[in-house]
Amino acid sequence: MSNMMSCKEICAHQAGSQQADLGWRLRLELSFHLMMCGNCRMAAKQFRLMLSTTPRRQAEAPSEAQIKHWMIGVERALENSKEHKSN
Repeated sequence: MSNMMSCKEICAHQAGSQQADLGWRLRLELSFHLMMCGNCRMAAKQFRLMLSTTPRRQAEAPSEAQIKHWMIGVERALENSKEHKSN
């Protein structure tokens, strides 16, 4: 390991993916940094706590009526955009 990861990089890895998804070298660097940096250890602990207490919610598929409503809105926005550009 040539350079120790920065705190900013540690935060990005903690927020962006689960540690199991990382390669062995990156996991090792992350673990080493967390061993040396109390601030990042505390941030990682708080992040894990936040994830464990946030309820997981399954998104429902939109209904046909919702899709039609959204498409009408998109079409209107496109028409307004074209009219605005031509003026």
